Amino acid sequence: MTTPSTRPVAIVTGAASGIGKGCALAFARAGFNVLLADLNQEGLEKLRPELQALGADNLSLLPLAAGK
Repeated sequence: MTTPSTRPVAIVTGAASGIGKGCALAFARAGFNVLLADLNQEGLEKLRPELQALGADNLSLLPLAAGK
């Protein structure tokens, strides 16, 4: 049986670049686990190791599809 994480969770939209990426990194430094959402799936995947290096051990990536 696994124990739920006691870390708070931050949900960051637009997380693959710019202010969203900065927020995701800041939350990870502050001890949060993060759920990242963005249209840019490749950018999210590139961000994953940076966040893991900061100690965010429970990451969720949510690639979004642009509506047509």
